[in-house]
Amino acid sequence: MQRRSTSIDNKRRRFQAIDVLRAIIDEPSDDDDGDEGSETEDEVIQDICSADEDTVSDAATDLSLATGAGPSTQNIGETLKGKLKIQIQNLKRNKVTGQPGNKGEARDISSGILAWSLFFTDDLLNDIVTHTNAEIVVQRHRYANDRQPDSDDDDDDAEEEVRPSFTRNVDIVELKSLLGLYYLAGVLNMNGVTTYELFDKDCGVAYFRATMPQKRFTFSTNCICFDDKGTRQEKRERDRLAPIRELFDKIVNTSQQLYTPSEYCTVDEQLLAFRGRCPFKMYIPSKPDKYGIKIMMMCDSKNYYMCNAEVYTGKGSTPAGVSATEYYSVQMTTPIHGTNRNCTFDNWFTSINTARKLYDDHVVTMVGTMKKNKAEIPPSFVELRGREKNSAMFAFNGVLILLSYCPPKPKKKIVMLLSTMHRWGDTTETVRLPDMVQFYNETKCGVDTFDQLCHR
Repeated sequence: MQRRSTSIDNKRRRFQAIDVLRAIIDEPSDDDDGDEGSETEDEVIQDICSADEDTVSDAATDLSLATGAGPSTQNIGETLKGKLKIQIQNLKRNKVTGQPGNKGEARDISSGILAWSLFFTDDLLNDIVTHTNAEIVVQRHRYANDRQPDSDDDDDDAEEEVRPSFTRNVDIVELKSLLGLYYLAGVLNMNGVTTYELFDKDCGVAYFRATMPQKRFTFSTNCICFDDKGTRQEKRERDRLAPIRELFDKIVNTSQQLYTPSEYCTVDEQLLAFRGRCPFKMYIPSKPDKYGIKIMMMCDSKNYYMCNAEVYTGKGSTPAGVSATEYYSVQMTTPIHGTNRNCTFDNWFTSINTARKLYDDHVVTMVGTMKKNKAEIPPSFVELRGREKNSAMFAFNGVLILLSYCPPKPKKKIVMLLSTMHRWGDTTETVRLPDMVQFYNETKCGVDTFDQLCHR
């Protein structure tokens, strides 16, 4: 039943294309010299019927450019003669590969702690325990002995016996308890509460006192370590994220192994609130937290799952000769390369070169807003004088479609969008918006929503 319905839909789309082509062919042309060698209407329609969907789209595009060269302008409320309504999700280039959803061990998740354990595996936690205990050995010598050693042994075990009990080594169980207290503090919105207040007998949280003493909590927090500090300085010369690089990459790789994103993704930046010492801490006044660490991120537009992420460590973090926008656009979409999925960008990432590179080299379509100062944009597209509100201008170049949209708002302005996913300047009849604008509004909030969920 489903196969028959799909076949009927394919035929309906082709007949729509045929009707439009008949209207175009019947329209008188100034260049028509009546050559006998030209194709007849039936021959053109026969070619379209025998072609696949992508060929139909290309043929219609060529005809539209031949009959109306240059950018086209339309009022959203008017009916366009020759408008070809092809559903973008049915084009071959938008037919994604891979079934979206959980995969591997993630299919058997039945609780939150099981989901957490897939990311923070015992191997990963044991690495943290190893590096943390190495730091504890160093920090332990700063505390006076509680008693004299029973023997003359100078090994770490003997040293641990005579030092205060809160300086003992950690194990994986205690590490999980420590991380659990961090989560609890976040759930209770106690990020700005001092450690003394957390463990206070009268006003503190009983779970903290029941888990470990305050001194142990403070000491463990000061000693927790995610890398080998002996080689950290050498690694930092090449990578400013060296102290947490190994942990960060493992979690990101795990997120990609456990989930296949839907057909629509979003690439944007997240500002992780942080006011401590960090060489690449950013100040972005437009963000809610203003100060923090900037993370480039790709999320699923439908359920906001984080599919890829990279910490922005400042200038020099990208290869020489490659712009930061192009580098991060390609880098963030790596998990969906070759899958025909679409990615939505904001104006920091969007450019003509990026759109072509993603489409030609990585089989990924994109939709994104563009800055109006780009050299490739025609001057008429950014001109406000004489521009009607709720009007749109389109320009086509191969798979690229550029939209200049003037929304019906009290203050007139121009919104620029670039797409390799759409093929025609269709409008949404119920909302009277260009499809590109409607689609962008529906898919642009993937990373922003993920950020909001992290703040809860």
